[in-house]
Amino acid sequence: MNRVGPDHGVESEVRYDLPDPFGDWTDELRPAIHQVARDIETQIDAIAKGTAAVIGGGIDEYQAETINSLLGEVEAIVRVNLHLFVKIILEERMPVPQELTFVSELVTVRVKQGLSMESILQAYRIGHRVSWEAVLRMAARQEESERIAQAMVRPSMNFIDVLVITIASTYLRASQSSEADREADARTVVEAILSGEKPEPVFPGSQAWMRRLSEGPGFLVVRGQVGDTIGNAQPIRRIAATIGQLGVSRGRSAVIIPFEQGLIGFLEIDTEGVDPVCEHLISVHASIEAEAGRQVFLGVGLRCQEVGDAPRGLREAEEALEMTRPDRPVIALSQTPVFLHLMGQTHPTIESVVAERMKELTAVDRRLAGELSRTVLAYAKANQNARVAAESLHCHVNTVKNRVRKIKELTGLDPNNFENLVDLVTAQEILSQSNN
Repeated sequence: MNRVGPDHGVESEVRYDLPDPFGDWTDELRPAIHQVARDIETQIDAIAKGTAAVIGGGIDEYQAETINSLLGEVEAIVRVNLHLFVKIILEERMPVPQELTFVSELVTVRVKQGLSMESILQAYRIGHRVSWEAVLRMAARQEESERIAQAMVRPSMNFIDVLVITIASTYLRASQSSEADREADARTVVEAILSGEKPEPVFPGSQAWMRRLSEGPGFLVVRGQVGDTIGNAQPIRRIAATIGQLGVSRGRSAVIIPFEQGLIGFLEIDTEGVDPVCEHLISVHASIEAEAGRQVFLGVGLRCQEVGDAPRGLREAEEALEMTRPDRPVIALSQTPVFLHLMGQTHPTIESVVAERMKELTAVDRRLAGELSRTVLAYAKANQNARVAAESLHCHVNTVKNRVRKIKELTGLDPNNFENLVDLVTAQEILSQSNN
């Protein structure tokens, strides 16, 4: 188990799952290891400045003008952590909770500033890497440099492990306690942006967030509807949190809030563009519904390049939302075929004409459990390549060819003719929308 200092309690700090990180230190190496720690102590200011520079250059959230004292605070926390590291090496023990108060307090401040846990942890990983490089430099001054470095690996890793656990647990507690405040602040900013106003910086980091939206590759407006949530906003909050994490997981910002029996929010686009964000949203939709325990429909607008584009993005997201249905619960306007937009304006007469023309196909298809309609769509998607269509339908290529002939026989439209195929696909979409 990990050792703790003689004047500190051990109940909350005993870690039975880890071996003693100082257990393989020999009396021969100990003086040299202690000397490395003292050498590090003489370089703390330089290491702290270097670490802050690397963090400032590598993590966007640490470059925010609204928290321009952040890097100065980073230097301060690096100094504190390095002094603590030197202390635990010299005393051959792991830190106790009382020595981590400064870390906990700073993480609580970061939560209020709107920094993500990923950014905070990334900053600590950078700090650990820079500090470890310092350990190697100081160890290189000793005769047994390799053995000394190896002996310091486990204490160093255990030290950062304790810090990360403290950061994560503090972040979660602070996030839970400030969730309602953050939601109210985010709502104020989102509603102001959507009304075309320039919002005040109502929460720390909001100006930086808006600047990122305007200066980056752009952002998407998302509009969602959630089934059966009257009087119960928790499912919507869970969905908002889940979608918000999509942005965080990609290293981009995301603000999602409950809104009129649904949700609304902004997802920042990364350098890969719009499609990967939309595809990711579609791929995790089943997980989002499972988390909510309810049906969820999402509409995504086109790319917004600056904050002033948000009202237009909302209109587009709502148009996309209107096109959703149970078999197509996520619609991203950028990925929607043009004819689907036309289908949104379908006239009853057109529906009647299509229903009459497709009557025989519909009757046969119903008996075949939808095989023919699926073949139409697969054949179109495969660019009229029967072999590719067969692979997507998991059937023999001759089966596809037979179905194509059957479709021509029932409708008079040949799927091998491009114009006829477009008519067939359009008819399928009209019938599908009418049935839904």
